[in-house]
Amino acid sequence: MSSVKPLVLLLGAGANIGKAVVTKFVSSGFDVAAAARRLKDGQLSHGRWTFKIDLNRPNSVADLFSKAHYQIGIPNVVIYNDNCLTLDDDIAADICSHSCSSHISIGWEPALSVCC
Repeated sequence: MSSVKPLVLLLGAGANIGKAVVTKFVSSGFDVAAAARRLKDGQLSHGRWTFKIDLNRPNSVADLFSKAHYQIGIPNVVIYNDNCLTLDDDIAADICSHSCSSHISIGWEPALSVCC
């Protein structure tokens, strides 16, 4: 009997936090799909995929969900790791709040949404 590994989709898989998150989930037995501006669409190995995404585009998250669902299935965990501007604390919080709400509200019901 084969078991299916849980799938994590990481949006904003950069070289620092993103790389550490991918490493942690892979070591915990997850299949991982990483999405970032500098990545290309493709399968790296069994259970590891990459997708190109520009989180500044309003429809990019919805487009990625459609593409990922078709190619690899529905993720069990979604992590939104968008980089926000740091101007001053109040302005940055407003930008992050707007960014998350405009990108995350795409007709899906996220279990947990954390920004910045």
